[in-house]
Amino acid sequence: MRNDLTLSADLRKAWSELRQAVDDAEQLVLSACEGAGDLDQAEGYRFATRILRTALELFVENSPERDIHFIPLIAPTRKGLGDNPDVLYEIAPLAAEHTYRIRGRRGDAIFLSFCFYASTTPGEMPRWVFANLTDADMTFDAGGRYQLVVSGDRESKPDVLIPAEPALVIVRRYFRDRHSADTGEVSLEYEGPRPEYAPLAAPTLAERLRAAARFMRSILEGPERLVRIFSANTNALFAPPPQASVSYPAEAPNESIKFYYPTPDAAYPCGWFRLAPSEALVIRVQPPRGRYWSIHLMNRWFESLDDRLARRSVNDANAVLDSDGSCRVVISESDPGVPNWLWTAGHRDGFVLFRWLMAEAAATPACEVLPLDRIARS
Repeated sequence: MRNDLTLSADLRKAWSELRQAVDDAEQLVLSACEGAGDLDQAEGYRFATRILRTALELFVENSPERDIHFIPLIAPTRKGLGDNPDVLYEIAPLAAEHTYRIRGRRGDAIFLSFCFYASTTPGEMPRWVFANLTDADMTFDAGGRYQLVVSGDRESKPDVLIPAEPALVIVRRYFRDRHSADTGEVSLEYEGPRPEYAPLAAPTLAERLRAAARFMRSILEGPERLVRIFSANTNALFAPPPQASVSYPAEAPNESIKFYYPTPDAAYPCGWFRLAPSEALVIRVQPPRGRYWSIHLMNRWFESLDDRLARRSVNDANAVLDSDGSCRVVISESDPGVPNWLWTAGHRDGFVLFRWLMAEAAATPACEVLPLDRIARS
């Protein structure tokens, strides 16, 4: 066994910081589920393990300096950050000293986007979006294939110019029925020669461990704040702000991104449901014209509910509309036998989230709590 004195003091300190982030996760979980039941607490601890797994894979194993590939940001057993069950999300870190080529095949995706984020420190919440490309900005061949060049070299005139700061890209692929769709392909590779192999050095690993610790802490700090804000006004949805043009500054703006990884392509009417077993929340809305819309439920960790055994969202393809084009969605624990039912899956409260994607207007849903036995007649 090696003597402790031979280990890098900095590496040991970084390891200690990661351990502290894991220990602090428990307090963040308990804070966010104050007054909640066993289900919320169990999901909170599970959420912490999911974020730790993502942090290690993204920052310790996936390095833009040595090896690069997309990893799932969201998966059936890796949810959070307000994920949509109709969307596949992949993420990868980028470094300005390299040039990358993104290749892909669209498949059945009804919407495709690449959103690029920058931070001032690896692992921290992104400070700004420096580029956002959607399928409207891209060229596809007859088979739906596409390519993008991403680089920090301005002279090479890439499709996306990477700033000097730590950067990430998230690819979002929307499907109206993800489980039966051809989900296509997406890959990330170095343009030109791969970086030369170098043995892993203690300072390098220490930096990666710190990035993982920052990422874990920044993600786990979010749910408590969101629950506090939205649960103050139950069974109502906040109207989204009007869709606005988004600027992409080359440097960090004075006003930083405040939460998670937003995209400029969507508006999100969001609220907090709280229901007794005998109650239902009825939501009525006139969906706006746009590329896509959906509604689904999330637990207090901002995770969409498990969709491996049953559909957990209502969207513009499966919704049953009224004769005037409006939609009635019913949220309850028991199935009332009506269209557009969303099951709370044992949760007495949680988030309700609409998505209007590239919408012409921001519709405001109306909400009403009714006895469950009145739903079929309402």
